[in-house]
Amino acid sequence: SWNEVTRVSEEDLSRIPLSDEPATYRKGTLVKFTMSPKIYLLARHQGSDQLMHVANEEVAFRLYGTDWQKQIVTIDQSEVRKFIDAKQDLTDVSWAYFTN
Repeated sequence: SWNEVTRVSEEDLSRIPLSDEPATYRKGTLVKFTMSPKIYLLARHQGSDQLMHVANEEVAFRLYGTDWQKQIVTIDQSEVRKFIDAKQDLTDVSWAYFTN
């Protein structure tokens, strides 16, 4: 229940150590990295996590709806090496190929 939630200060929160385990994200998650304004779709293809650059806002709107910007997960720049760049912009056509 919400009565059991404890508020902590930013200072206290910063003292909590981060896990060494990589975070996992669902296929189809919209992500961006802290040092870049680019938005990517996380796709799973041939056994690896791949990033497809979302070409423009229109594509994001058509695929994710009016609140697409609220669905973006920001990932620390240091984690970019964990993903493969699909070297393909996300379009309606490429969507089916990279999410199967």
